[in-house]
Order: sequence, then C-alpha cells, then structure tokens
Amino acid sequence: QDRITVRTDVRPPASVTLSGEVKRPGIYRVTSGERLGSVLKRAGGFTEKAYLRGALFTRQSAKRIEKEQIDKFFQAQEAKLLAEAGTLVVSGVDREEVGVQSQTINARRELLNVLASRVALGRVVIKLDDIEKLEGSPSDLWLEDGDSLYIPTPPSSVAIVGAVRNPTSVVYQEGADAEYYL
Repeated sequence: QDRITVRTDVRPPASVTLSGEVKRPGIYRVTSGERLGSVLKRAGGFTEKAYLRGALFTRQSAKRIEKEQIDKFFQAQEAKLLAEAGTLVVSGVDREEVGVQSQTINARRELLNVLASRVALGRVVIKLDDIEKLEGSPSDLWLEDGDSLYIPTPPSSVAIVGAVRNPTSVVYQEGADAEYYL
C-alpha cells in the first residue's frame, strides 16, 4: 500500500476571453508565448460591425499594478493631508483662516476618498487593425492568463458633456463636426 507522489511545475492552462464583435467569441486556451493575433485568427477575426477603435483590452496583471499605484498614491496624499492639518493646528493663525484652511483640507480629503474608491480596470490601450496588420505590431501582445478583449459595435450617439448648457447625447451624424453637436 505504498504511495508515490510526483509533483511537477505544471501550471493550469492559460485562457483569454474574446467578446463582442468577434466571429466566434468565447474563452480560448492559450499556450505560453502566444500572441493576440494568433487567438483572433482562431476566433475567425472580426465581424463586419466591429468598431476596432473602441476595443477594450484588460489584463489582470495591469489591474493589480494599477490598484497598487492607486493605494500608494492614496497613502502618500493622506499622510500629506494629515501633516497639513497638524501644521494648521500648531501654526497659530487666526480662527477664520484656520476654518478656511480646514474646509480646504476636508474637501481635498473627500476628493481623495472618491479617488481611492475608484475601481482599477487593468485596461491596456492597444491599436487594433486587420489581423494581418496586427501581427508583428506593438499591439500584437503576448497573452497572459485572464486577458480579455471586447470589440464593440460603432457608437450610435455622441455624448456631449463638460462646460455646456445641456449635457446630453445626440444621435451620430456621418460627417458632422464638433460644432454640429455643440
């Protein structure tokens, strides 16, 4: 009743997700060193409705790094705000000035909390083109486990936001310039 256990460094197979306007969307297993163009070929390429300029490529390792950077920034800024608040108390300026500076610090702290609650996406900006043009280009990335690519359809509206009287979305008009939408 002996037992022999053989342990290896075998990793589970990596997979990537292709969704949206891909001819055969789904989860694809990838081999070590495989590139994006190769998986897109296996998926049959893009549909005729694919809007390549709107592609969303996300990567788990980029998401982790983004989250770490946000956390570091938050900690550094929080320490800076605490130091400013401490200096304000000790500085001996009049009450009115203390009140104004205290409100400023509180407003900055609220803005910092909003930033800290931001969800890290792990988005990697890539420039997609026909698969033949993609292969060998800088956007033909080496794939990692958990990578995801979403290809949308062309937008049907234009969002108008910012310093405008009525922020809204307007139906896209071919050939229309920015002045038309404003």
